[in-house]
Amino acid sequence: MYRRFAVLILDNRKAAGALLLAIVLAVASGAIHLQVDFSAKAFFGTASPELDLLDEHLERFPSQEGLLLILVDGGGEPILTRERLDALDGMADTLRAHDKVTAVRSIADMSRVNRNVPGMGAPLPLRASVPRDEARAEVWRAELLADPALVPRMISADGSVTAMLVDLSVDADDIAEVRGAVLELEDVVDEHDGDQGLVYQIGGIPAVRAGLLDVIIRDQVTFVTISVIMIAILLFILFRSVHGVNIPLLAAAVPASMTFGLMGFTDEPVGLINNAYATLLPVIAVADAIHMITRFHEERRKLAAPGEKLTWEQRRKAVIEAMGSIGAACFLTTFTTAIGFLSLNLASMQILKSFGLYAAAGIGFAYFSILLIVPLALSMVDSPVDHADGDNWLDRMLQWCASFSTLRPKLTLGITAAIAAVFVAFGTQVEVDNWLTGILPPDHEITVANGLIDEDLGGIVSIEYDLTGADLRDPVVLQAMKDGQDAALELAEVRSVDSPATLVVGASTMMGGPAAVPEDPAFVRRLFEQAEDVSHQVLTEDRARIVVRTKDVGANAFAELTDEVSSRVIPPLEAVGVEVQATGTAIVAYAGINRVTTDLRNSLTAAFLVIAMLITVLFRSIRTGLISLAPNALPLLTGYGTLGLMGWDLDPGPAVVFTVALGIAVDDTIHLLARFREEQEKAGYTEAIHNAVRHSGRAVFVTSLILTLGFGINSFSSFPSNRVFGAVGAVVIATAFLCDVFVLPALLQLARPPRPVSR
Repeated sequence: MYRRFAVLILDNRKAAGALLLAIVLAVASGAIHLQVDFSAKAFFGTASPELDLLDEHLERFPSQEGLLLILVDGGGEPILTRERLDALDGMADTLRAHDKVTAVRSIADMSRVNRNVPGMGAPLPLRASVPRDEARAEVWRAELLADPALVPRMISADGSVTAMLVDLSVDADDIAEVRGAVLELEDVVDEHDGDQGLVYQIGGIPAVRAGLLDVIIRDQVTFVTISVIMIAILLFILFRSVHGVNIPLLAAAVPASMTFGLMGFTDEPVGLINNAYATLLPVIAVADAIHMITRFHEERRKLAAPGEKLTWEQRRKAVIEAMGSIGAACFLTTFTTAIGFLSLNLASMQILKSFGLYAAAGIGFAYFSILLIVPLALSMVDSPVDHADGDNWLDRMLQWCASFSTLRPKLTLGITAAIAAVFVAFGTQVEVDNWLTGILPPDHEITVANGLIDEDLGGIVSIEYDLTGADLRDPVVLQAMKDGQDAALELAEVRSVDSPATLVVGASTMMGGPAAVPEDPAFVRRLFEQAEDVSHQVLTEDRARIVVRTKDVGANAFAELTDEVSSRVIPPLEAVGVEVQATGTAIVAYAGINRVTTDLRNSLTAAFLVIAMLITVLFRSIRTGLISLAPNALPLLTGYGTLGLMGWDLDPGPAVVFTVALGIAVDDTIHLLARFREEQEKAGYTEAIHNAVRHSGRAVFVTSLILTLGFGINSFSSFPSNRVFGAVGAVVIATAFLCDVFVLPALLQLARPPRPVSR
């Protein structure tokens, strides 16, 4: 079939070339429509009642994801001085005048009660209430720092760090708009930085997203460039020719460009995981191109002496024979790699499903390149035939591997089992976890700012509660809110709480009353009316919310923290007839993390079974299907054990690498098995094993090296998750090569059938 297809392509080269160019350009042109989405919902969310509740909740209340935080560090000196509060007020006024800002809250805006006015307490701006006498100012500061309404929500316990809360007018999920707004506000912050000795740093979720886009662009420009140079060098070492470099690079570039084009046409955004397509798909696509060119060179040597040039008919024959010999194996490797990716559709996280689906499409585009681009390009190769290079270090190494494994198969498998046991032990130490604020590098200025906000101020991550079913302005209900949130604040991880009760207590204090919920319903309603400019944050006509801000403790601890906070917040409210549901972006996000292990197990199991069945059917041998499992299971086990050995957590990014690597690792096993079956027609059983390793092993080595380095490049990424993805992927692919040249020959040798009876 593949020979006939090659004949069709080569006999209609101009038409095939024009059609090929039209298809590639048409699909790749969709890349101009690509969008970027790094929101937590995009990363962790999936269709679920929890996500539906969150969407409904955010339709009524402003999203916390759009809240930009500006950390203000006083350098260890008090923020609460007249000069510094005036500087903060000037900064806030500048921010309010910006068209990307809807509101700004800072400690300088807050009012205090002037109890020096006879007969009443009058609200007075905080900066205007600073005593001029230093001794009295110290007492004044001590009173403020003892106020739970201010510490740690707005200022640190030692009074040296505060934060300004900036509500952005842009869509929090539109990364381009968020990045533009953050960059503009960074310029404003830079203009004020250093005033009165104050140091400003931008933090919060919008800052993380803006930083993500910058880091991803920088990473991809760097890594794609390095990948191309690395692949080109290795290809030149392997083939020592211009066409041996250009053809695989062309075949590698097409799948990535078409995949991003398809994503643009189907409105699939670029996110934290699928941005890796730019480096991942080319190194996968180049593998089959290397096998095809290697076989083409073998066929050329059969048709002409070294140094001679082939005629058109000879080139045509060499291409047809190469396609006929390699086409079926390339189809099988494409199919198994696609299955590895498609197995991610068994995951419950939508981002994993989408990653698998579009990656599988990319693998299909890679096969499209092998069927069309490579044959057409090879038919134009007019260089002299090269010498058969059968006595170099690589060939000798491969021959030694095959000889050792076939002569000592039990020893080989025993050593393998011992190594596997070690990695199993390390694998038991792996934990599934993730930090929403840990996406950027630990030393990134935004990560540092967010860490200070977590430790000294009101926290970055929040648990939200949606309240319905009662009169939410009733003093009894408000008191139940206060009781629950006061109990939650006793937890060390809880930094601050915002709710209608918090609003009423603060308004009561401003009016000169006690820091408590007033008992008079009419007075409570007047307080809400006076605070209507901020009450929409936590209260509507028939709904309310409580926002509990916490430290980012990671996915595992956050689930436990949510349960503990809920056990304190919900019972008092339910006792007065309020229906309460826990929600929030962090809850939806971290719930996705806790499904990773189940998703990984399901997808790997399905992929293993399908791949084993496919190999069994196509090679018409149950024994061959079973033999193929061990060389591809061991690399995954090694990769998982590496996580435990290095003390890395398993989160959705690194989790993807196992199903991806399974589909890739099995490719070389298939090429070796296919060559082994072919060699059995010419030589004895053991000799066929040696010939398969020697002939296909060279291409297997180079493709494994390219894939290992392709994954390994990501270990230098700015993203902690991508670094783990790259390192584990490199370990898996490198281990897969060792299994293919040691474990596979040993298994084949032990599975040798009895000698046939002579006729």
